[in-house]
Amino acid sequence: MANERPELVSRFALPLLVVAAFVPALGSLGAPFYWVDDHSMIVNNPAINGSAPLSGIFTKAHFGHYAPLHELLIWAQWQVFGAHAIGYRLFSVLLHAGAALACFTMLKNLTRRPTLALGVAALWAVHPIQPESVAWITEQKTLWCGLFSFAALALYFNTDRSRAVRIVGGLLLIGLAGLGKSPALVVGPLVLLYELCAPLLPGTNEAAPKRNLLATLPFLALAALFAYVALRANHDTEDAIAWSARDTVLNLPGTLLIYLRTAFLPWTVSFFQDLDRVLEFSDPAFFGKLIAVIALFAAGIAIAGAAQRKLFIFCALAWALALGPMLNVSATTFPAYDRFQYMALPFLFLGAALLVEVLLKKIATARGEDAFHPPVWALVLLVVGVLGFMRGMLFASEINVMLDATQKAPRNAFAYGQFANSLFPEWTKAATEHKPDEMRTLALTIASATDKARHCWNFNEFYVTPGPLLVTTGQALRASGLAAESIPFFEAALDPRFARFKAAVEEARKQLATLKANDER
Repeated sequence: MANERPELVSRFALPLLVVAAFVPALGSLGAPFYWVDDHSMIVNNPAINGSAPLSGIFTKAHFGHYAPLHELLIWAQWQVFGAHAIGYRLFSVLLHAGAALACFTMLKNLTRRPTLALGVAALWAVHPIQPESVAWITEQKTLWCGLFSFAALALYFNTDRSRAVRIVGGLLLIGLAGLGKSPALVVGPLVLLYELCAPLLPGTNEAAPKRNLLATLPFLALAALFAYVALRANHDTEDAIAWSARDTVLNLPGTLLIYLRTAFLPWTVSFFQDLDRVLEFSDPAFFGKLIAVIALFAAGIAIAGAAQRKLFIFCALAWALALGPMLNVSATTFPAYDRFQYMALPFLFLGAALLVEVLLKKIATARGEDAFHPPVWALVLLVVGVLGFMRGMLFASEINVMLDATQKAPRNAFAYGQFANSLFPEWTKAATEHKPDEMRTLALTIASATDKARHCWNFNEFYVTPGPLLVTTGQALRASGLAAESIPFFEAALDPRFARFKAAVEEARKQLATLKANDER
């Protein structure tokens, strides 16, 4: 393109994207290990801290994932940084920067427009969705997976390379990605989509012959393997209740709209989101949300015009494919976390950038069909970067992250449950330091959050297990001298819905019997 200066763009890509990678992470660099996941997966993980053989990470799944390379990476960091969280967090930033560079290369090879690719990659790197992946140490698996998945697509989209190099190299990179986290399986369907759309994309003038489609079979086979491994790993995890395929389809449109909202209204980003659950196909809400998704897609096609329409359609379909496995069939993560958009967002932002270019041209602020618009990009990056930095500051405290979630998702049990859980370390610290007033205050706050959680529609699906949360809350209250206030929580744990949590049920019965025997009622 006349306006493109590839050498200049490549020169500034590295420093710009490294700086962009730090934006969502600055607030959390000094934070300790988080209660949610970090302690169980790192500090107290026998394979990591050396109290169990390291070989175990290769022979079985842990915490719902088979991710041996991720655990090996954490183990290596433990040898260097020990229990000092800042080292892990800096390494997370490096992984995010690497993923941003791979994302830039992927988009550059797809569009043949380096400046547009750099703008989209920088926007992706600073977005307020990213602190969840960059600040949460255990989410290095998302960063690792994104880095090598983007690298695999970047290589495959590079039509200047031989097909053999693209296939073999791509498969090796996907293998590295998938052994870090199973969402690498989306690369297979994306490669197939690319070959189906190849005649329509920049720099690919040939019709897609059958041999090109056949070349995607190894990618699809690897995707199927990772899908199987992921399902097996998830099957052996916590006592969560999975949604049926019917429930998943019913709630896909609403979830897609949530993803779109958090992408383009970044101040609405939250660790958890509210979803108004749809139960029947006859529900007007299902058709309303489905029509809204279809209408947005149709509007994008109409706006794109002939010049950008084909690439826009590819971006929209790629976004949907990259999200597909993340639209979990388990109610425990539906709608999925914002970090599940990590590999899908670049395609969404690229499609949106194409539409903005068309609109700018139509209002006569663009110069040339493929003109890059520095003032517009600078303003967008500044606003989104500030929002990304501000959200990243929340991650200095796990409690603040979960409190923010309760405010933005007041009908989601996960938000209240995790807020309660984030307070338990503070309560334990107060108990250790013999501060009874602080213990009571924290115990009552925990109780309030747990009570709100158990009145939400999805409390029974809460992945941190509702029964144990009720019992632990009751124990905190009782230990804080609030025996009477603890009784409703022990009684709630005896609800037949929670019978699968046998240890929690037994503990609740024991606590109630002790309270009765001691006449603490």
